[in-house]
Amino acid sequence: RRQGAANQVTSVRKGVERYIRRIAGGRSLSWLICGGLPAAVLAADADPLGAQTEFQPVHDSILQVVGDDVLSRFLWDMSFSAYTTKHFRGVIPSAGLTVAGQGGFIHRGFYVGMFGGVGLSPKTDVQPGIYQETDLFVGYVSPRFSASLQWYQNFTEGITDIPEPSGFFDFGTDTRGLLDLLFSYRFGSELQWQIHSSTFLPPTRDRDLLPGPDGSPVRGDPRYTQYLEFQRSGRWGANAWRVRVGGSWRWTSPPDGQPRSTFYDEREGIHNIGFDYIRYIRLGEGDDVPQLPVKVLVVINPLADRAYFIVGVDLIQLAS
Repeated sequence: RRQGAANQVTSVRKGVERYIRRIAGGRSLSWLICGGLPAAVLAADADPLGAQTEFQPVHDSILQVVGDDVLSRFLWDMSFSAYTTKHFRGVIPSAGLTVAGQGGFIHRGFYVGMFGGVGLSPKTDVQPGIYQETDLFVGYVSPRFSASLQWYQNFTEGITDIPEPSGFFDFGTDTRGLLDLLFSYRFGSELQWQIHSSTFLPPTRDRDLLPGPDGSPVRGDPRYTQYLEFQRSGRWGANAWRVRVGGSWRWTSPPDGQPRSTFYDEREGIHNIGFDYIRYIRLGEGDDVPQLPVKVLVVINPLADRAYFIVGVDLIQLAS
């Protein structure tokens, strides 16, 4: 009887695994983050809010957890992508072709990872220098809730008031880094609705710039910029989509005579309206052939009066 029960459990487990592989099309863990599986099957249907592990499909992450059995395992994931423009919550850190890689580990819902990106386009009026960035993130994810702390270090020339990049672990007042506290909550019958929150905390370059005695800018107190985004995601066949609306405000009052600027703009308000779409193109016949994930984003920033059309491709995906 014990052997029969064990065989039944094994049969059910294999059946679930076949089902997951069938609806996942044999893709790697990176695919799951892009909305590939129904949200009800995922412990995290998308990337956490933040930095360059952003939750829109043009970025990937390790946060794709299927069931309690996977939560108890130690998993790793790595990807390498290219996209025509790099955007971060409606603003553009890289206005041209950008390549990025990232990887991480997850165990029992706790994860750690890193991101690195570099732009291949010259300086423009939108982009002050060649984009270079490295991020470190740690966090926890569950089916409905996730939280993370992420450290972004942008080495792009001219991106801040500090002319020369400081070290990655520079946590001083004049750092180029950003410390981001992120929370996400998913709800609905298939967890298709999401709310994402981001708050920049010290140490941070999210500060007011005030005129100094010699006319050069002087950093003021932290603004504690708060970003809030609402998402609705879905899927049909081999397609996945996501619509989003996000905006920001500051928790602190600006100095006298200064505007209520945030990290993202000189004004508070909505600056990230978008639609994300992903399609996996089979590069041959059969279930085991490689698939090329092509991702398309439309990004609208009402505060900056700008709109962007972005195309991204996952070039390499490696995962346990």
